[in-house]
Amino acid sequence: MSARRRWPVISVVALAAAGLVLISPVLVAQAPKPDFSGVWELDSGKSDDAEVAIRDALGLTGGRGERQAERQALSSRLHYLARAAETMEIEQTDKDIKLFNSEDDVRIHYIDGQKHPRQSPSGEEMTTVTEWRESFLALTTEGPNIGKVTETLGMEGLQLVHIVRIQNDAFEEDLVIRVYYDRADR
Repeated sequence: MSARRRWPVISVVALAAAGLVLISPVLVAQAPKPDFSGVWELDSGKSDDAEVAIRDALGLTGGRGERQAERQALSSRLHYLARAAETMEIEQTDKDIKLFNSEDDVRIHYIDGQKHPRQSPSGEEMTTVTEWRESFLALTTEGPNIGKVTETLGMEGLQLVHIVRIQNDAFEEDLVIRVYYDRADR
């Protein structure tokens, strides 16, 4: 094949490759997001032991710093949430996600990447940002007493995985709890 005939073929191949590179992020961004809707039951055999993780994060001294009453309140709230995590019901739309625990507590998160004001059960003011990060839904909540709480929801096979990371000065180390759920038979 002469150089004159090869140039159009090479140009077409190069243009096609460049087009795929430019289009592929659009295809990835438009990939369907998982629907977490339904009732989920804790797989305790695969999940982290939340009680142990909370105790480890607070350390043997119950945490660091001068805020013992705050640490005790935080510990009490976290232990309550760990017990209430036996089941989780999720209602999800394109715009929001509602999380219900076994105590019928509900949290509503707007999936728009914007900061939204919230109030804790104890009246603490905080903000939450909820956004998709590829196939994981990330919920980041910050407040003066709770620190920074980052939650991710995603799927591993047929199981829902809920990872909670809490960064707080009351802890000797970040608290990280990984919880696996199976769909409830209904």
